[in-house]
Amino acid sequence: MQSIKQKLATTMMLIVVAVWRIFPAPAQGTVVAEAVPSNATPSFGATITVDINIDVSGTNPAQLLGSFTGTLQWNPEVLRYVSHSNIKAPFTGVVNTNVALSGRLTFNGANINGAAGKPNVLTVTYTVVGGNGATTALDLSFTDMLAAATFVNLMPILTIRDGSIRTAVREGNHAAALPKDFALGQNFPNPFSSS
Repeated sequence: MQSIKQKLATTMMLIVVAVWRIFPAPAQGTVVAEAVPSNATPSFGATITVDINIDVSGTNPAQLLGSFTGTLQWNPEVLRYVSHSNIKAPFTGVVNTNVALSGRLTFNGANINGAAGKPNVLTVTYTVVGGNGATTALDLSFTDMLAAATFVNLMPILTIRDGSIRTAVREGNHAAALPKDFALGQNFPNPFSSS
C-alpha cells in the first residue's frame, strides 16, 4: 500500500500535469509573419502577387504552426484585388473576399499536425491601378495564432513585417505630355468683328 505521502505526491503530480495541459507554458522566441510583394515597384497595369508567410522556426522550444486568423489590408486606389490561392497546404481554411474590392481580406487556416519552418499560407494577386509614384502599405494583422498539439498562444511572440508598394515613376510619360513651346496666334475669323 502507498503511504499517505506517496498518495499526496502522486495527486500533486497529476494536478501539475492537468494544469500544464490546460495552461501550457508561454511561447518563447519569435514568430515572424510577413506580406511579401513579388515586385515592390511595379508599373501601372502590372500584375503582382503578395505572399503571406509565417515563420515559426524561431520558437523555443520548437513549435509547429497549428492555426491562424489574419487580415491583409491595402489601398484599393493603388492595387485592385484579382484573386487568391486559397489557404495553402498543409492548412485548410477560408479566405473572406466580401470586401476585397475595398482593400481588405480576412483569412484563417488550421492543421491539427501543424507546420514547421516558414510556410507560405496564402498568395494574393493584384493589378496595379495607381498612377506614377502611388504608394500603399500591405498591412498584415492577426487576431489569433496557436501552436499545434500544445495550443500555445503564439501572439505574444509575433512580429509582423508589413510589405509596401510604390508604383514606378516613368519620367518619359510626364515629359511626353508637356508642350514643347507656347504661342498665341491670330484668331481668324473673329465672329465679333465685321472686318
